[in-house]
Amino acid sequence: VLRQKECRAGSALVTGGVRAAVLCMPEDNSGPRVLDAYLPFSLRFDQPGVTDETRLSVQLQVRSADARLIHSRKALVRVTVGCTAEGWNEAEETFPAIQDPPEALQLKKQSYPLLLPSEQAEKAFVLSEELELPAGKPDAARVCFFDARPAVLESKLVGSKAVFKGVLDVHLLYLSPEGGADVFSQQLPFSQYCELRHEYDEDALAVVPAVTGAELEPDGEDGRRFLLTVQVTAQCLASAVRQEELCEDAYAVKGRFTPEWREYQLDCRLDGQTLRAPLQGAVK
Repeated sequence: VLRQKECRAGSALVTGGVRAAVLCMPEDNSGPRVLDAYLPFSLRFDQPGVTDETRLSVQLQVRSADARLIHSRKALVRVTVGCTAEGWNEAEETFPAIQDPPEALQLKKQSYPLLLPSEQAEKAFVLSEELELPAGKPDAARVCFFDARPAVLESKLVGSKAVFKGVLDVHLLYLSPEGGADVFSQQLPFSQYCELRHEYDEDALAVVPAVTGAELEPDGEDGRRFLLTVQVTAQCLASAVRQEELCEDAYAVKGRFTPEWREYQLDCRLDGQTLRAPLQGAVK
C-alpha cells in the first residue's frame, strides 16, 4: 500500500506499508488461527536532480514474503519490497538553426521524431463493489486475508484527457464455519480518465496504478456478502512525438566554412514494448 510520496531538493521519500496475515494451527488442533500484521516501510532515494517541483511516479512490488515461529505464541514475518520510482522535471532545450543560408553554403538536414515526456498527472478514485460468494462455496466465518491489485489493460490520449480501462483482481482467503480454508477470486472492471493541461493527438500514454488503501467489511450476517472499498491513484505520463530538424553536415563551395559541433542528450524513449507469456507448472 502506497501512503505518501514526497520530493525535496536532492532526494525523494516514499512511505507505505504491507498488509500481511499468517494462517497457523494451534497446538491443540482446535482449528486454524489467523495472525494479522501491518509492516510499515520508508524508502529514500538520493538524486541530485530531484527538486521540490519534481513529479514522482512510484510502482511497488512484494518480491518475497515468509514467516517462521519464534516460539509458540509469536511469529516473525519478513517481506521484501521492491520500488521503482521515476521523477520528472520540466526542462527546455534550444537547438540552433541556420536561417537563410547563402547559396554558397550547402546543408545536409535530417528530421528526427523524438518521443519526449510532456506531462505527468494523477487521478485518485475509489472502487467500491459488493462481493458475493458463488453457489457451492461454503460460508465465511472469518476472512483471513484479501488482496486487491489493479491492472490497466487499455489507455489512450483523447484531447486533454488520459482515458484508461482495466480490472481489479480480488483474491479472498477465508475460513468456513467448520474450520476449513477456502478461496474466492473475482475481476472487477473499471474505466477512468485524468484531466491534462495540454491537448494530444495519437501520442503515447503510460498509466501506473497504485493502491493507497483497501478495506473489506461483511455485508450482512450470512457470511456470503462483503463490501470491498479500494482507493487507487493512477499516475499518468503523456509523451508527445516531436519532429526536430538537425543539420548533420555542411559544405561551402566558396571560401572557408568551419562548423561548431555540439552534442545533445535528450531523455526521450526510442522504443517501448510489452511482452506477455503464460506461466504454468505442476504442484505436487
